[in-house]
Amino acid sequence: MANTYTQIYIQIIFRSERKAKLDSNRTSGRITQFITGIVANRGQKLFAVFAMADHLHLLVSISPNILISE
Repeated sequence: MANTYTQIYIQIIFRSERKAKLDSNRTSGRITQFITGIVANRGQKLFAVFAMADHLHLLVSISPNILISE
């Protein structure tokens, strides 16, 4: 269809299996870089990454032809 515009925002929350605590000072920067690279390699847009001690929040904009599970 001509002039069709789709905008999908997804909030993703990752948690470790046993709620293992991460040293946020050492690992949050590395985790953020790793997640940013994955999203960028898929050709999507990452708006926010927030690393807590036991979980991680992402706000991602995805195109309609990408499955969330990818």
